Amino acid sequence: MFKIFSLRIHFKNSIAFCILLLSIKSYAIVSPVGISLFSPVELPFKNSSVAGLRLNILWGKHANVYGLDIGTIGNVVEKDFAGIRISGVFNKANSTTAIFLQCAGLFNYSKAQLTVIGLHMAGLFNASSGTGRVVG
Repeated sequence: MFKIFSLRIHFKNSIAFCILLLSIKSYAIVSPVGISLFSPVELPFKNSSVAGLRLNILWGKHANVYGLDIGTIGNVVEKDFAGIRISGVFNKANSTTAIFLQCAGLFNYSKAQLTVIGLHMAGLFNASSGTGRVVG
């Protein structure tokens, strides 16, 4: 009887702990290195930030990237990007972007404000649907 009572208490405590963990607000992770096969198969997860080096075997998608961003097919950033991006096919940013060097085999696309300080080149075209300025 004591074992059954003990197991019940342990089970109730485990359930309470799981509910507590699920109710805690999650905060984005900032990682010095990001590795991606394709989104969502990537570390850290796509709602995280990478400050350092991001290697995308096919393509990667993260919230913010600061530093060196290299992708075979593409690089996608949902919020802010600052640094150097090199991709075999495309680079895409959905928010404020400051670029020091951006190269893509086919195209570069920015959905919002774009600031390029340096070199911004692609095999076919560079496009921005927001405001932008290019220096260099």
